[in-house]
Amino acid sequence: MSFRKSLALMLSVSAGLLFTGCNETIEAWKPMNNNSIVIAVVGDDSFYNDGGAVEAMELASENFYENTGINLSVKYYDDDADYHKAIAYADEIAADTDIAAVIIKEEIDYVDTVADIYEEAKKPFIITNGCYDHTIENKYEYLLADFISAGSAGKIMGQYVINNGFKRAAFCHSDTEYEEDELKGFQSEISDSGVALADTVVGPYTQEEFDIAYSRWQVLGIDVVCVSNYYSLNSDLVRMLRLKGSDIQVVSDYVMDTDYDIEQNGEYLDGTVIVPLYLTDDTAENDIKERYSEKYGFEMTEHAVQSYDLIYMLGNALNSGVAEPAELMKILRSEEGYDGLHGKVTYDENGALIPSGNNILKFSDGAFRS
Repeated sequence: MSFRKSLALMLSVSAGLLFTGCNETIEAWKPMNNNSIVIAVVGDDSFYNDGGAVEAMELASENFYENTGINLSVKYYDDDADYHKAIAYADEIAADTDIAAVIIKEEIDYVDTVADIYEEAKKPFIITNGCYDHTIENKYEYLLADFISAGSAGKIMGQYVINNGFKRAAFCHSDTEYEEDELKGFQSEISDSGVALADTVVGPYTQEEFDIAYSRWQVLGIDVVCVSNYYSLNSDLVRMLRLKGSDIQVVSDYVMDTDYDIEQNGEYLDGTVIVPLYLTDDTAENDIKERYSEKYGFEMTEHAVQSYDLIYMLGNALNSGVAEPAELMKILRSEEGYDGLHGKVTYDENGALIPSGNNILKFSDGAFRS
């Protein structure tokens, strides 16, 4: 699916007050200005456009205005997945008093750096596309991690393997901190369960590497492969398995749920299971998803649900009379949570999303579905 970049509610926001000293923060944070709330979204445009997320934010803004009369404006910063541009934008956004909060859809490898900038500025920041577990554990006061963390994703993978009676697992992963955190979560979940982690593989990144691993899996009697690799490498592995004629179950994470992966390897993905980025329990009754489909002509993905919830949740909290960023974070992290499209959205003491409901998606009819 090609990405659409239309968003009518764009606002050009002038630069706010700059820092006056290395340790001083912004003087006048404004949750609302002239009946308008401004939220920044920063990242590579392929990240923030993925899965109809921009359309979901547009719809959330429209619905919020209809219900409250408050303009919810979203301002986009395309950093082209470039570290230096990301840092420059973080400095600009942190210093702009008219921006009430920032949604980070950036490369995981520089999230820590921009997080430090926003924390120092007391600018509420929400990470949506993943970060390292250590980032969440840094106990930032102004952070929300609005996604299922690496460790939690690994545990959910383990739960699926146990609950579906698999006995001999292989785990394929990129040799990075995020993927290793996921592996640790998986290992902790299957401990003493009767499931054997019979093989671990860095990659496989090439057909030759896959062929070697696959021969080993046949000897070991592997009946499920869990994979946590970079981007399209996850769906590539499924393709290589199916071209071998193998029906070994594959369990992965949200990294496989992209328009690119589905376009490239969708014909091989039926039955593949993933841990999604966000909550997936769609039993809650609402008409938003139907309105979304009618307006844009395609289904509301989990990326879109996440984006809609986040914009509307921020709008509610920022329109509640808060005067300080700390007050906003207290509301967002409260046990009461937010009634999202897929049920209650709540965060733990570190600001990390608490998984709930159905935490597995299975590929069928061209999409990952709950």
